[in-house]
Amino acid sequence: MPGAIRSTQVAEWTFESRYVAESAALPLLTVRFDPQLDGLGQLPAGQTVPLPRRLNGEHRPCP
Repeated sequence: MPGAIRSTQVAEWTFESRYVAESAALPLLTVRFDPQLDGLGQLPAGQTVPLPRRLNGEHRPCP
C-alpha cells in the first residue's frame, strides 16, 4: 500500500565483545514515539498528526 506506515519497526545489529570480569552497560540510545492516541490506541485516519519523540539513554563516546 503506497504511503502506508508500519506500526512496528525491527532493527538488528551485531558487535564483537570479549570476556570481562564485571558486567557493563552498553551505551545505547532509544527513541520513543509518544503520539496522542485515542482510547483504542489509534490516530485519526486521513489527518496529519504530530509525532513527538523522546530520546532516552546516555550519549557518550564508545571506548
